[in-house]
Amino acid sequence: MKKIIACAIFFTILFPSLPLNENGMFHSPKYFFIKKAAHIADKAMEAAKNTLSKSFSQRITEKDVVIAIEKSLKENGSGEFFAAFSPIVASGKDSSSPNGVPDNDNYNLIEPGEVVVIDIEARYLGFCSEITRTFFIGEPTTEMKKIYSTVLEAQEAAVKKVELFKPVKEVDKEARSIIEKNGYGDAFIHATGHGLGMHRYELPIISSKSMGIFLPGEVVAIEPGIYLEGKYGMRIEDDVAVFLHGQEVLTHYPKDLKDVIIKEEQEKAVKMEEVSKKSYSPNISWGGYTLLFLLVGIATAILFYIEYRRKRW
Repeated sequence: MKKIIACAIFFTILFPSLPLNENGMFHSPKYFFIKKAAHIADKAMEAAKNTLSKSFSQRITEKDVVIAIEKSLKENGSGEFFAAFSPIVASGKDSSSPNGVPDNDNYNLIEPGEVVVIDIEARYLGFCSEITRTFFIGEPTTEMKKIYSTVLEAQEAAVKKVELFKPVKEVDKEARSIIEKNGYGDAFIHATGHGLGMHRYELPIISSKSMGIFLPGEVVAIEPGIYLEGKYGMRIEDDVAVFLHGQEVLTHYPKDLKDVIIKEEQEKAVKMEEVSKKSYSPNISWGGYTLLFLLVGIATAILFYIEYRRKRW
């Protein structure tokens, strides 16, 4: 019985992707669950931006943004069975650390003129998605615009390099060369990315020392960044699924410069939207679990039948 249960879990959760559809793949449950998690993360990022927009007239702290993110994650189905990693909200000089270590336990006041880095993990049925965006509270300086444009160029170029059977380190090389070309090589202080699955950090690690290649069915997070010690930092992160033919970016929250500049007039738009909302209705449905239950049931039935036939023989 234990063998049957173990095999059912293996075939339904960890089943490898097989060539079948237009992308050359039969998508495993892992792909669908991470894609759903990515959609949840996108919504949480919108909630974070809406909260940041209130900082022009209210005392908004990093903790307020964390609360808004966690509320959105819960409402949209993240962490039903597996808790997500606590979001990172790092404003001002705290953003100059990749992990956004706060000076005051997330109670730092977010003020106009600051850079805010937001890193969100969402989970769906245990599988992780990650997204990071950098926002500007008000019009950024010329230096800020240059750094952000550099990070965005490096991130988009690195994403395009994610291809089946291509060396992992080529992605890191692409991102790092663009950042170095713009004079910020010493400020890119971590790997370009990592794999995603049932853990937040999985293989492959995308760095200059990596020796592996991209395999079909893998999902990786691409997240280059630039960090100016004591001033601010910027990072952009998206999740990418690897197919036999091509790839798919699973996170879709806007990242162009115009989309991450938060202006005072946006606060009014957010207030109007909140007033127009109807009664609270969480966007959670058992329909999302149907695929998992169906696959587990089919696999278990097949294994029971095989065991029954074997005993009769």
